Amino acid sequence: MSIFMDKVTLWTRQDKRSYDELERNGVIRITREHLEEKFDLITDHIIYLYKWFVDEAEKRVP
Repeated sequence: MSIFMDKVTLWTRQDKRSYDELERNGVIRITREHLEEKFDLITDHIIYLYKWFVDEAEKRVP
């Protein structure tokens, strides 16, 4: 069995509004407004962490 796979499944926990958007548009796009609503004063830190995650995932996920 190859260590490389054709598909990667990622699980996430989202607000109901995100699910509704996924149903409507086929994709979830978070807005800064939603981040600020949930994370308030640490929004900038959350954005920094997410950018790090995306950068690292691009190195690992084909």
